[in-house]
Amino acid sequence: MATPDYSSLDAEILTQIAQSNRTYTALVSRLENEAKVFCTTPKQEPWRVINRRLQALRKKGQIGFNTKLGWRRRNTAGEYID
Repeated sequence: MATPDYSSLDAEILTQIAQSNRTYTALVSRLENEAKVFCTTPKQEPWRVINRRLQALRKKGQIGFNTKLGWRRRNTAGEYID
């Protein structure tokens, strides 16, 4: 089975974070419809897809999480840019 191309969802996540939608709840509520495309079974929840993509972007160094400020974008030096 081929791995889906998540680039459109990743771009939308980064856009939402840039627009100050930084809490997990805000991101899920705004991205739920986009994430449904990647649900492969009826039981799979869109919030799980969003969570996996947040963690993948965090591991790539594109975003970071701060307990006071929520999810934030990072530059190539690892500094927060929002």
